Amino acid sequence: MRSNRGNTNLRIRRRKLNSFQEFDLLPEKLRKWLRNVVLPWSARFVSRVYQRVITTT
Repeated sequence: MRSNRGNTNLRIRRRKLNSFQEFDLLPEKLRKWLRNVVLPWSARFVSRVYQRVITTT
């Protein structure tokens, strides 16, 4: 099957975890918040922001 990437020299990056596993690794408060948000935030992005905030405070 052909892919829809076209002719590119960019490497394909594979994720180590799937999105469900990333969601399960979040703290309970973040999971609750993420379930109720209006915009489609990814668990990976929320985790990165959370870790950045924790390290700077």
